[in-house]
Amino acid sequence: GGGVYAQDGALTATSCTIIGNTSSANGGGIYAERATAALTGCDVSDNTTAFSGGGVVLSGGSVATLESCNVTGNRADALVQPSGGGGVYVTSSTAVLRNCDISGNQTDYWGGGLRFEGANSEVTLLDCTLRDNYAEAYAGAVDAYYGGVLTMERCAVTRNTGRSIGTIRIRG
Repeated sequence: GGGVYAQDGALTATSCTIIGNTSSANGGGIYAERATAALTGCDVSDNTTAFSGGGVVLSGGSVATLESCNVTGNRADALVQPSGGGGVYVTSSTAVLRNCDISGNQTDYWGGGLRFEGANSEVTLLDCTLRDNYAEAYAGAVDAYYGGVLTMERCAVTRNTGRSIGTIRIRG
C-alpha cells in the first residue's frame, strides 16, 4: 500500500485522509491482507497504483467496513491482466461499504469504481454513490468476476463508463 499497509492485524481509522500516495504494486492508498479494517469518515483520494486497487485493496480473507468514506479520484494503471478496481479492489475478502462515495476513479482494465473476484468474496454496498468512474475495458462502476456475492441497496449509480460494458458486469 502506498499510504497504509495492514497485514495479519487490525486497522481502525476515523476522520483520516489518505491522499496522493503511489504504489508500484497493489493498493495506492490502502492495502489490507488477512486483516480486519474499520474506516469511518475517511477520504481515500487521488492515489495511484501500477496494478489493482487505486484507492483500497482487500485481499487474503480480509474483513472490512467503510462507513461514510470518500473513495475518489484514484487510478489503477493495471499493467497486467486480470486487474483493475480504480477505487476499490476486493479479492477473497468481505467488504461492507455504507454511505460511501465512490466517484471519479479509473482503471486501464476492469471495474472503474470497484472490482471484486473470487468465490470467497462478498461485497455489500448500502446507500452508496457510484458516479463518474471509468474502465478502459469492462464495467465503469462495478466488475464482479470469478464468483462472489454482490449486494446493493439504495445506491445511486450514474454516469459510469466502460468501453465494452458500461456500468455493472457480473460474471461467474
